[in-house]
Amino acid sequence: MRAKDFRKRELFFGDSWFTSIRAVKGTKEEFGQEYFGALKTNHSGTPKEEVETLMSKWNPAGSYLVLECEAHGIIAQMKNSLCVNAVCVFLGSWDSGSSTPGKPYMAKWPDEHGNIRQRPVPRPEIVGEYFGVSNKIDTHNQLRQNELGLEQLWMTQDPWFGIVTTIVGMTVTDSYQLARYSASDDAGIKGMGIREYALSVENFLRSLPLKNNRRATQKHIFKAATTRNIKFVSHLGGSYGVPPNQTNATERWQ
Repeated sequence: MRAKDFRKRELFFGDSWFTSIRAVKGTKEEFGQEYFGALKTNHSGTPKEEVETLMSKWNPAGSYLVLECEAHGIIAQMKNSLCVNAVCVFLGSWDSGSSTPGKPYMAKWPDEHGNIRQRPVPRPEIVGEYFGVSNKIDTHNQLRQNELGLEQLWMTQDPWFGIVTTIVGMTVTDSYQLARYSASDDAGIKGMGIREYALSVENFLRSLPLKNNRRATQKHIFKAATTRNIKFVSHLGGSYGVPPNQTNATERWQ
């Protein structure tokens, strides 16, 4: 977890699987970054259950309460949702964002005549930012399942091979997103699709001499994947970096 520019802090969002006091403090103390996320089961040390009971009868929807803990440098935001007796709870570091009202959520529903009604539901600015990026897991799954599509390419009835295929797909997708995040603008990666990236890395790996030192090889591969070397690899010749004397690798994706 590292900022591109060490002179400024970055804000990391996490879902309820990760969010806890330990995650918020660790992000700030160990990495010097900010954290904000939804809080559900990992609520040890927080007054989540007590505040949920208090706010369950609050009206109207969208009303919220902000709590601060000076000992841990943590803020907790409790927000009424549109559901009856439901409360959304968020936990963040002290400087993760503003708790003042931000862009409201537009609630929509059909009336008794079938017409769509809507009204704005207020929410803190930082909560609006969180929901603006909270679909990253869905984006990851779409890249892996639809655009990369290894499960459709490597069809099998062997369940163990199917699991390996999924793991490979997740690894390629993680590598692709990491490379897009870390690479410089002139590397040529940010304009690549995930299939083009996978084929380019494949051809680059084939060109590498085998090393006895696995750690050195991994370091070399990562360095190449985040620099303009990948741009050179993608233009070795033919489509998607395939040398002219080899079969066009794009046929594998047909």
